[in-house]
Amino acid sequence: MTMKTTHTTASRAEWLEARKALLAEEKQLTRQMDAISAMRRALPWVNACCNPE
Repeated sequence: MTMKTTHTTASRAEWLEARKALLAEEKQLTRQMDAISAMRRALPWVNACCNPE
């Protein structure tokens, strides 16, 4: 089975530029995920054993 790909080819410099841009996006996403995790950890706790509602 032969599959055709639509991947483009680039020079090493073009690849490096694109990789740096992707890394910046990944870092931004990581910071957002860390912020959301901190918000989750800051949620109030509920006493589940003695207060069934």
